[in-house]
Amino acid sequence: MRLKQIFLLVMSGFFLFMLQPFTEVKATNLVKVENLEELTKEVTSSLKNLNTEKTIQYVGETENITQQVKKIIPEIIQKHDEVAGTLKSYKYQIMYTQDNAQLTYYFTYYTSKEKSQKAGQLLNKVAQQIMKTNKTDYERVKAVNDYVVSNTQYGGKTQDRYTVYGLLTNKQAVCQGYALTVYDLLTRMKIPVRYVVGTSLGQNHAWNKVKVDGKWYNLDSTWNDPLPNRPTEVNYNYFLISDRVFSKDHTWKKENYPVATSTKYDFLADTGSAIQVGNLFYYSNSKDQHRLYAYDIKLAKKTKLSNVRVQYITYSKGKLYFSNYSNGAYLYRIDTSGKNLKKIATRAAKNIAVKGSYIYYQSGAKMYKVKV
Repeated sequence: MRLKQIFLLVMSGFFLFMLQPFTEVKATNLVKVENLEELTKEVTSSLKNLNTEKTIQYVGETENITQQVKKIIPEIIQKHDEVAGTLKSYKYQIMYTQDNAQLTYYFTYYTSKEKSQKAGQLLNKVAQQIMKTNKTDYERVKAVNDYVVSNTQYGGKTQDRYTVYGLLTNKQAVCQGYALTVYDLLTRMKIPVRYVVGTSLGQNHAWNKVKVDGKWYNLDSTWNDPLPNRPTEVNYNYFLISDRVFSKDHTWKKENYPVATSTKYDFLADTGSAIQVGNLFYYSNSKDQHRLYAYDIKLAKKTKLSNVRVQYITYSKGKLYFSNYSNGAYLYRIDTSGKNLKKIATRAAKNIAVKGSYIYYQSGAKMYKVKV
């Protein structure tokens, strides 16, 4: 898969300002804390609420406070994925009196409270719809991946491209926006999920880890989105993949995230075009010149259905429709058993989709339809 340009910035412009101690601080209505635990709680709350400034009076032991304060935000970023994905930069000041310290934090984010709230409202609607039509955690995770891929074009020029808001409203985002949207949707569905930062082929990148049926997997919806954009296609090369396979082109601090050892869905890493119907994935096998295969998830069994080379697979009423790369990329259909191969259009076909009683496909710059 072609590597996409990445614009991930987990925390840019790190600044640390330390002011020299002085004897008097005139301030009112300060939040007072007595220890590092309370201080961390206040800072965490401010970051989650997207506050741009927070002043806290520390009335505990200040002997080692300078070194201890340095660790607070990095630790928060590691423990709270929503902070890791939204915080852009921060700085802080410490001012000392004889008996205590006053800390003032300044934060900048990739989004705003208003945009975050708007995105949250939209996410609630999407999550409710997905949960209504998908009952198992696996089905919901797949539906989230499909929704994000199908409704997003990789890219964008504004800062919104890093955010859930940008993905939902502008229909454009980079990996940070993809991964945060997956994280937020699955969190709303109470499915265990992590927002992961690392690199892919040497470039900064973000994706997710998700827990399905008691096991953790890697999910990279950004790389499941075909490039250039094809609205009718969802790839699954990076859907519920083990660390062993995923680490071939992704790197991350493995000690910071759950381990993904299950290989149940690793066959998807070798798929081209793919579509799931019930327990079966129908797909073009990239290890066998993109010939047509089926994989039974429950039985963990792979079967070659045909020697034809296929792309743009879709399904309707017991038949598979696809572009036959063994014969001019014409539109063909075949039974799910692999029998009764038939050409149904004498045009090269791509971007094949089922809508009602018709199969729609693109040939050149035009769209055509065929009765199912």
